[in-house]
Amino acid sequence: VPEPPSSATGSLAGLRCLVTGSTSGIGRAIANSFRAAGAEVLCHGRQPLRGGRSIAADLRNPADVDRLAAEAWDVFGGLDVVVLNAGADTLT
Repeated sequence: VPEPPSSATGSLAGLRCLVTGSTSGIGRAIANSFRAAGAEVLCHGRQPLRGGRSIAADLRNPADVDRLAAEAWDVFGGLDVVVLNAGADTLT
């Protein structure tokens, strides 16, 4: 993942962010870019991540959606940014 331009470093300082679908691909790049810009980031995936802040939840399950929102809010005492990046695979 390329580093953000130096002028962006610190531009998200203090923001509390949740990025869904951030265990790989575009979501992971978004989470890494937010961290590099100074944000506190909570990652989400269907499986828990090792290291860092993350919450596992299956967003096909409404109860997991509610739990993810509540836990993310509790981790930071609120959220400033939510990136809804999780995709849906309707074929499997």
